[in-house]
Parts: sequence; C-alpha cells; structure tokens
Amino acid sequence: MNARMLLLSLCLAGCTLGRGGEVATLGRVDDRALPGSGNWFLAASPSILRYRPSRHLEADTQAAIAHYEAVAKAAVDDDGRAEALRRAAYLRLQLAEETPDVSRAELERAVAHYQSLLQATPDDPHGDRILYQLARAWQALGDPDAASNRLRALQRGFPASPLLGDATFRLAEIQFSRGDYAQASEAYERVLADPAAARFVEMAQYKLGWSAFRQGRFASAVEQFLVALAREMPPSPGYDPEQLLRQLEPGRRPWVKDALRVISLSLAAEGGAAAWPRYFPETASEPDFAPLLYTALGELMLEKRHFTAAAAAFASYPQRHPQAQAAPHFARRQIDSLDLGGFSAAKIDAMMSFADRYAPDAAYWEGRPLPQHWRDVWLADVDALAAHYHHQAQRAEAASRPSARNDYLAAARWYQRRLQQLPSARGAARSQLLLAEALQAAGLEAQAIAHFERAAYDDPGFEAAPDAAYAGLLLRLLQAEKTPRELPAALLAADRLTATFADHPHWTEVVLHALEERVVLEQWDVVVAQARRLLQRTLSPQVRDQALTIMADAQFALEDYAAAESAYRQLMQARGAAATPAVANNLALAVYRQGEAARSRGLLAEASGHFLRLGEMLPEAGLRTTAEFDAAAVLLQMDEWAQGQGVLEGLLQRDPDHALAAEARRKLAAVYERRGLTLAAAALYVAIADASPDADLGREALWHASQLYLVQGASGQAQALLTRG
Repeated sequence: MNARMLLLSLCLAGCTLGRGGEVATLGRVDDRALPGSGNWFLAASPSILRYRPSRHLEADTQAAIAHYEAVAKAAVDDDGRAEALRRAAYLRLQLAEETPDVSRAELERAVAHYQSLLQATPDDPHGDRILYQLARAWQALGDPDAASNRLRALQRGFPASPLLGDATFRLAEIQFSRGDYAQASEAYERVLADPAAARFVEMAQYKLGWSAFRQGRFASAVEQFLVALAREMPPSPGYDPEQLLRQLEPGRRPWVKDALRVISLSLAAEGGAAAWPRYFPETASEPDFAPLLYTALGELMLEKRHFTAAAAAFASYPQRHPQAQAAPHFARRQIDSLDLGGFSAAKIDAMMSFADRYAPDAAYWEGRPLPQHWRDVWLADVDALAAHYHHQAQRAEAASRPSARNDYLAAARWYQRRLQQLPSARGAARSQLLLAEALQAAGLEAQAIAHFERAAYDDPGFEAAPDAAYAGLLLRLLQAEKTPRELPAALLAADRLTATFADHPHWTEVVLHALEERVVLEQWDVVVAQARRLLQRTLSPQVRDQALTIMADAQFALEDYAAAESAYRQLMQARGAAATPAVANNLALAVYRQGEAARSRGLLAEASGHFLRLGEMLPEAGLRTTAEFDAAAVLLQMDEWAQGQGVLEGLLQRDPDHALAAEARRKLAAVYERRGLTLAAAALYVAIADASPDADLGREALWHASQLYLVQGASGQAQALLTRG
C-alpha cells in the first residue's frame, strides 16, 4: 500500500459510518456517524493525518536523496552527517506525499534516518523537528502508537518548542481518530489554552465539541459548538439555515452545518424542545442566532420522521419568544410538521392557536404592520378551520350524532371571526353564505336570515347570490307561518329578490306566492303592480290564469272596474269553454259596477250603456235582468220612454218570474200610460193585480185599470173590474 493510501486509510479509520434506517424516538437520535456530511472534515483538517503541502518535486528527487545519503556516509563531522540525514529523510516524506506509488520501504528508510539521528545526536537542539517529522512518518506507515510516542517525547523534551502547539493538536487528532474521546478532549482543551496553537483553535474547538458529543456530554458539546457558531455568524443571520449557508464562504459552510447538526442532536438526545430551558433558562441568555438552532432542531426531527417532536421544537420558539418577528414563521412550521405526520387533531389545535395569536386584531400586531403574507395565511387558516368543523358537523348530522349542532356552531364562530376581522377580504360573500347555512343547521334561523341576505346582496358578483337570496326568503316565509307579524318582512324580501335577480329560476314562484300573501293582506295596489310584472313574462297557461285572476280581483277590490273587466275578459278568452260561471259572474259584476259608478256621477247615458251591454256580452249572466232593469230606470229618468219601454218588455218576456218583474210591470204600465197606450196600460194593470199577493195593491191596480177603460169608452170592462175590486 502506498503512502497516500495509508494516509487515506488512517483518515477513515477514525470515522464511524452512519447507520441505515430511520430513528423513531428521541432516545435513539444520536447520529454518531458525524462529524460532517460524508466525513468531510477529517479529510480536510490540517491534522497529523495530512501532510503539509509542499512544493512540487522535480524529477531529480531520488537523485537528491541518494546524494544526501552519500554525503551522510562520507561525512567526517557529526553536524554534516546529521544535516544530510535530515534532508534525505524529509525528501522521502515529501516524496511519499507527492508520489502515489511510493513504496513503504521509502517511508521505512525515512524512519530509519530519523531514528539514527536521534541516537547519534540525543542533545540536538533541533530534536523537536526530528521527533515531529518522525511522528509524521510513523503515522504515514499506519502506526499511530509510535506516532503518539514521538509527539509525547516532543512535549516532554522540548517544552519551549514552536512545534509544541502543532504536536499537541496532532496528538489530539490521533486520539480522536482512534475513538479515545476522553484523552482527545483533554488534548484539545490544552490546544485551546495554548496561545502558540492559535491557528488550531477553530479545529480544536470543533473536535472538542465532537469529542464531548461522542462521550454523551451533550451540554459540553453544545457549549463548544455555540462558541464556534458565534465566530461564524454574519449580522442578522435570520432563522433559515440554508439561507445562512448561502451567505457564507463555501469553505465555511460545512463547519456551520455540522455545528448546527450536533447542537440539534444534543438537544434531541436530551428531550428535544424540552431541553431548551436547561440550556437557556432565560430567553435573554439565548444567542442572537438562536432562531437557527430552533429551526435546525425541528428540521432534524423532520428528517428522522419524528413529526410531533419537530412540531414541539418549532412551537417552542413562539412560546419562549411570543413577540419576536419570527414567531409566526415558527408557529407555521409547527402546523406544517403535524400535517406531514398526519396528526389531524393536533394540527387543528395548532391552527386554532395560530388563528388566535396572529389574528389581525391580536396583541402581537400592536405597533407593527400586518404583512399581506400573514394576513393571507391567517385567512386561509380560518377558512380551513371553518370548513373542518362544517364538514365534521355534516358527517355527524348524517350519522344522527348529537355533536352535530356543536360542530355547526364551531364552524359558525370561525366564519364570524373571519367576517369580523376582514369583512372586505376575498371570499367574504361565500363565508356569509356558509355561516348562514351553519346557523340554520344549528337551529338559529333568525340569525341565518341576516347572513343569507348579506351573501345575496353585499357582493353583486357573487355567483351563489341568487341561491342565498332564495334561502333567506324561504326562512323568512317559514318564520311568517309561525309568527304572522313576520309576513311583511318576508314579502319585502320577496320583492328584493325579484327586483335584483330577474333571471332567478324561482322568480315566478316567488312573485306568485307573494301575490297570494298580499291578497290576504289586501295590499291591492301592490298586488296589481306585481301581477302586471308577472304577466309581462312568458308563463305557463296555469300560472298566467292564476296571475290574471289575482290581478282582476285586485282591480275589482280597488274599484277599478274597467281594468277588472279587461282582466276577466282575458280569463274568459284564455279558458274558452272551460271558463267557470264564477269568472262570467265576476265579469258581469265588473260591467255592472261601471254602470253604477256612472249613474252615481250623473252620467246616465253612460250608465245605461254599461247596464245594457252586460246582457249583450253575457246573455246568460244572472245579473242581466237586474242590469236591464237599472238601464230601463235610467232611460225613463232621461225621458227615453220608447227605449225604456223596449228594455222593460224584453226583460219581462225573458224573465217574467224575476224578483224585479213586478216592479218592471209597474214601470212598463206607467210608460204605456205616458205614451198613450191606454188599453195596453189597462191590461198590464190587470195583470199586476192578478200577480200581486198584496190585496190592497191589487185593488188599487184594478181600480186604475177600470179608469183607463172608462177613458177609452169600455164601460163594460171597467164595470167588471170595479165589481172584482
């Protein structure tokens, strides 16, 4: 094996390769495979395991060695011989470092030269150099014991040697590589205490920390690595190790990475986050770069898939530093760790804690701006919490579990929290709708209505606004069924829905229901207006018939008989043969009322026209005889005797048994008499007497008829009537 391979073998001999598999408990998180990723550090450190770089050897090195050895053999004086041997031995060591295929024999000859020098010149003032180089040679030959013995001899024999610091450090390195961490620790501590070994301080402190860790002296390991980290930290190192490492020079990154890892391993071995108070009883005692340590510990636990321990590590920072700027970041890492581990219940608890601690109105933000990032994170968390409880409530409800109501109320509280804190944030309308649904499911209908309506009308662009408006209206109508005084509010809600959402799928249904309710309340003006709006739409025959009926009845109630007549006419036309007598009667009554109205205003001709057209329009109407009787009366009042006579004659011919027939006969008799139709009048009076149940009235009619006969010279007929009377 050549010298370089011997060197490499020795370097690796002091390193224990990492175990495979994952560490599942804190008790096993020791990671004894370190230091360094891939054992970089021992290979890179300026230790006894590595030779100092030398100048490039020229091709005549072997010749130079042979020359010095020849000089040593031929030298007459001891000093010349010793110097020649020193140079030959040094060149052999240098050749071993520079030449991969140098033979072991070369190193052994170098050792023989140095040993020969020690024997020949035991009092040589440069003996410390010989011992130092001899230790190098023994180390290259793979004999750490021999190398250690030479280094200790240097320490004993040359207490003032400038190589003493080097020797102490290199002796510690040999002990470290052999796993003798207790002895290595003592040696590294001597290096740290020796001003002459200043150039080895960083490495000695690093290895001292590792030695303590390997012995399970975690507090000591943490102490050493904290000092080492303090030297490396730039201003404002932050809390992200990866970002920190990018700021450092490439050569310094492995040092810092290992230091953070060993501190994390030490904390993990002593209980993880629970160990913080033992190392730092007061938060003021933590170094400025403490956030990096919290992060490193948490990430180590994530690496080991110990998710609850990772969450505890991240959570410990905001617990100990509640007002620190990085507190929300660590609280988030706690939640993310629990999420990675699938700890749903613990994650929900952590999210609720986060939502309370970092709400927009929380004390944490007092005196500092709320960044958009954390505002969005808080909003997303609250939405997630509300959705969690809402979904949980729906599942409980489906399973008929009594917990459903409490879950709905929990969801409602989170929806309300969001809307109170950020009423104008994106998704507010949807939150209003979901809040309303949760409150309704929890049995709080009155509260739900207000939120349904806010969801419907506060955000014109909300896609579910029509559904929200309809849900709120249905709840109002249900309330009105239980409490009639709530009906006006429900009707206003219906009007608002139909005015706002002209294309609502339930628009017609809502208007029609509101019309029916307003008929009960006798809100005729509104009924007419709404029915007219409804009739402007394309409707099914059934709905159009219903709307026309309501509008006609409302117009009639408003005494707008002409409009009512028009509506009833439309109904008659639409129904055709299926038209009911009730519609015909209503139409007749609307016409009749127009005649009455005209008569009351003194518009007699108009009145008679209405009365007469009723029979023309509806020959079978029960009101026809009454209308024609009134028409005749108006005509007689207007001295339209001939027309009045015709109306009365037609009436009596068509309906001789009507209740008004007797009065019609009397009027007709008077008309006949007025027009000089004496015999016709006399005959009609006789008929009146025959039909009258009133004896006095009958006698009077007979007497009057007899007088008319006398006037006409029909004394026999007159005498016969008088005899009857």
